[in-house]
Amino acid sequence: MGCGINCLDGWINIDNSINAKLSKHQKLKYILRMVGLLSESYYGVPWSDSIIIHDIRKRLPFLDESIDFVYISVVLESLKKEESISVVKDAFRVLNHGGIIRIVALNLEYITKNYVNMVGSYDGNGELPSDYLLRTIGFFNNQKTLSEKILYPQGIRRYIYDQISLSNLLG
Repeated sequence: MGCGINCLDGWINIDNSINAKLSKHQKLKYILRMVGLLSESYYGVPWSDSIIIHDIRKRLPFLDESIDFVYISVVLESLKKEESISVVKDAFRVLNHGGIIRIVALNLEYITKNYVNMVGSYDGNGELPSDYLLRTIGFFNNQKTLSEKILYPQGIRRYIYDQISLSNLLG
């Protein structure tokens, strides 16, 4: 879930990003780029045709106990905490007995330790520690086009986990 452009052969790759959706509509993507509503950084991303476009906040389109391995990659942060709980429950629903769920998430503890270290060693050069922190957790809205500002008005993160909160989410 949240595969982005990293599609693996033999896997079911799911993404619901605007880029994944636009990859299914090349003419629309081209028009949005030509009128300046889609930046080159979004336009030039190569997306696989094998991606299943699906909003993981809705029930996964798979039978109970039908999947051997579920990989959730840096996507829970874009959901509200309650939505993440639902997504993880649904992932366990489709998981075969003895299957494996792997969750990759930003680590709030690691990010904040880096921030504190930057504050202690900041010499006036380079990125400000506060900018690092806000950029890393996704609270900056540095999108360049109007459509990007509309799509991500508050940045891309809605919740950030540390080991304790992620363990709590998993129950």
